[in-house]
Amino acid sequence: MIDKFEITVDVGLGIEAFHSNGFVHRDIKPENVLFKEKFSKHTDMISARLADYGEAYDLNSEEYIYIRDNIDLDEFDCLVNYDGTIKYASPEVLQGNLRLLTEKADIYSYGILIWEVFTERPPFENYTSDPEFSNDILEEKLTPLYEKDINGELKKIEYLPGTPKEIDELVKNCLSWDPKDRPTIAEVIEEIIRIQKKYGFNNSTR
Repeated sequence: MIDKFEITVDVGLGIEAFHSNGFVHRDIKPENVLFKEKFSKHTDMISARLADYGEAYDLNSEEYIYIRDNIDLDEFDCLVNYDGTIKYASPEVLQGNLRLLTEKADIYSYGILIWEVFTERPPFENYTSDPEFSNDILEEKLTPLYEKDINGELKKIEYLPGTPKEIDELVKNCLSWDPKDRPTIAEVIEEIIRIQKKYGFNNSTR
């Protein structure tokens, strides 16, 4: 059985381990989540693990520290290549400026993943992932929470029936445009568990 709360917490714990070692994953998306059965005397569940570290960046690297500490560097000298998935990337990752990169970039991507789990909709499904779309995200401050109707008006995408309203608030906080306004990974995990317990979704086998 797949428990949406358990899955999101499992992924969060993977992100937390990354951050505790000074790394930013930079490519959090469903394709990089591995599933495994786990059993107990009472139930069998599906657990999740974060994988694919190809886009990970070390915030303790000499390159990052040099760019962070030399504020007079030209912006061009702060750019870093990104080959991850545009639809899940934070604005600062899309800009490619290392000086803007922090652990909060993963919080943005994690927020999109949480949104996808509780809507069962892929983000930006009416868009293609290309460089022009990346520019559209940055210029129009697009998020996957809304889609355009036939009249070109933005319409909010609904969550699955029974989804607690707090999930929407949590996702919005994770998708804050300014990284400073996003919660830490520990705060996100704590809030998911709080919501899980409040609404009686606590089927944990941890």
